[in-house]
Amino acid sequence: MSTRSAGCQTDFFNDTSLPGLATAVDGGRMAEIFPRHLFALGLNPDWRVSRCAVEKIYYRPHKRCGILYRLHFHHPAQTETNEWLYGEMLPKDDALKHFKKLPARSEHNHSACTCLSTLPATSLWQDLNMILWIFPHDPAMTMLARVVAPEAVAQSVAAHLPWFGLSPAAAWRVVATSCDRIKLMPGKRCVLRHHVKLVAPAGPTRDLTFYSKTYGDGKTRSRFAALTTAYEHLTSGTGAINIPRPLFFLEESDTYWQEEWPGQALVEVFAEQDWRELMPRLAGVIAALHQKRINGLSPAPALDGIYREVTQDAAKLTKLLPPLAGLLAAAMARLHAHKENLEQQAAPATPVHGACRIEQFLIRGPELALIDFDALALGDPLADVAEFIASLRYLELSRGFASADVTAALTLFCESYAARTPWPCDRRRLAWYALAFFITKLYAATKNCDRRALQELHTAGREICEGWLAMMEAHA
Repeated sequence: MSTRSAGCQTDFFNDTSLPGLATAVDGGRMAEIFPRHLFALGLNPDWRVSRCAVEKIYYRPHKRCGILYRLHFHHPAQTETNEWLYGEMLPKDDALKHFKKLPARSEHNHSACTCLSTLPATSLWQDLNMILWIFPHDPAMTMLARVVAPEAVAQSVAAHLPWFGLSPAAAWRVVATSCDRIKLMPGKRCVLRHHVKLVAPAGPTRDLTFYSKTYGDGKTRSRFAALTTAYEHLTSGTGAINIPRPLFFLEESDTYWQEEWPGQALVEVFAEQDWRELMPRLAGVIAALHQKRINGLSPAPALDGIYREVTQDAAKLTKLLPPLAGLLAAAMARLHAHKENLEQQAAPATPVHGACRIEQFLIRGPELALIDFDALALGDPLADVAEFIASLRYLELSRGFASADVTAALTLFCESYAARTPWPCDRRRLAWYALAFFITKLYAATKNCDRRALQELHTAGREICEGWLAMMEAHA
């Protein structure tokens, strides 16, 4: 799938209240200046910062900006490692006041990365007015230190050997553990991939790989229960769907473990795929999900709830990007005008993923797997279809995919989905959902400072919204 060049740069980083913002969101520049701060904290000078990636940005203009960094370190002994650091930029006086209010901590950060293990968990980077936390320290998820602790991982594996197909009678012993950083949303969610090596007295060895998911809102147990229900119903019978098997819930760390499903994130390799072959397969997975029977699901957000959320996002986006005010006003007027009519129409109620985006698919050769069932509910299946469509359209902004290619792919996707389901795929209903979800994505681009997407908001973003507006009117 071809890509196009980016449009004009939108400057979101000239913030007088956060004067260091342009530097802080520049991974190349931060790779140069991070060592000075870390060496001042006590980092062994033999460790060199080889690269700095900015993984996530949470920006509130003139108030604060949270930035998740992944620093890659190199040691002369050819050791390579990487670590998460989370920085929160605040106006100068606010940064100092907030840092002074943090609980006094003399202990080190207990990082699994040996090069940072002797550094303080939290520090104030005065040059940038930034409070810096070293993973696994997180004020809202204090359990993360246990989640990554080798001894805690070893104890949990030993206590649950049958879940890994191992007999406790064989006296398996954990001899090594490590973990890869997969995804972190500071204060909210952490996903890690663990590697564990076991040996038995008789000599055999076994390598295990699995994922841990930790949340900061105290609802991990209920999510695990929902995932278990989804797994039991969706992986059996006709139209079985690949889902990584949930293993067990760990009360002491408010975490659950899940089997690895070896594959790649589809969004990362999508440009290399033959969409003529891929789109019918994706449609088949989603259609199969919608035709499964799962009892006891909570209701998904209805049209009115979605409309309230997008109304808030559109208002914030208008304030941030006044040139889009006219388009957003027209979009909200059309969403409001069509909502009442759509609410009066009968719609099927099926199991829905609730966050059905291209990011939720893994691929391995001809196989696909669907992940992240946190929002599994009973609702309108076309909402799932529309959210997938919106996520694919967003790749035109975030990754520069050619509009003609995406349009052709989505046409095939919708045709394939419609051929696999007994209900009609009302184009106006699809356009309503897709436009609402896409506006929320545009607002997220500003919060997350998605540079490439921001460059395309006034061109490709406008064209996509106008296309859905036209579709709603054409099928009214």
